[in-house]
Amino acid sequence: MVLAAIATLIGFVIASGGIFVGADTAVSNETGRLLTKYCQTGPRTVATFQGEVYFEHLGSGSTAPLYDLFHETCAELQKSNRSRSVVGQAEEFAERLTGSLAAHLARVPRAEFVRRIPGRVVTRISVAGYDYSLAAVDVRGIAILGNAIDGWRAQSLRLSRLTFAECGVRFQGEDAVVEALKAGTDRRLPPEDQNRPELLHWRNQEWQCADQATARVLFLTALRLTISHGPAFKIQEGAVGPPIDLIWIPEKGEVQVARLPSLQ
Repeated sequence: MVLAAIATLIGFVIASGGIFVGADTAVSNETGRLLTKYCQTGPRTVATFQGEVYFEHLGSGSTAPLYDLFHETCAELQKSNRSRSVVGQAEEFAERLTGSLAAHLARVPRAEFVRRIPGRVVTRISVAGYDYSLAAVDVRGIAILGNAIDGWRAQSLRLSRLTFAECGVRFQGEDAVVEALKAGTDRRLPPEDQNRPELLHWRNQEWQCADQATARVLFLTALRLTISHGPAFKIQEGAVGPPIDLIWIPEKGEVQVARLPSLQ
């Protein structure tokens, strides 16, 4: 069994005036191409991808190209004239990716599925945007359950949901550094970084509803520290990095996207 994964750091901040989404960009080990971890699914909705991108069984030729299917689903949602909620879109992604993975697992002999599955959830799909006037983020996990004796099965799980009534911050992917920033006492991070005013406010929950600028600073700081100090947290060097996509979904108006080629 061959699997291909992308490490990532994706941040969501439901803020005053909109939703901030940040994502770094991975490079595929197989092709050397950049793998974009987000797509715009509608006028005011954005989806993100994190985790295993590709499953292949060499003996049978069976594959489950989850990353490609993610972007195919994005394109179909963009072209559709049918209005879909954040939850409805998340369910569409989960159903398609789970179906692809389930079909793949059914074709793979149990005894040949020898690689340890990296946790129950192998891929996470998130959809952020507005349902009418309500901001929301819906996260679905594509999981592999079972064992080599009884067999493997794919299942989608609803992992979390943030709404505008519960403003806050959520990171997914390589988030060990973010958790250390939350604690504020981790010796693996320089004190001057842990004690930045923006992070002190965040840690003390003084800005449950941050503004766009503060959300951007938080994400970029977390990403920079992950790049600089990742190995101390058992995050492979080079696992995350630029270019960086910064997406702002305002309460009113069009989605704004900025790509930063570096953190400088």
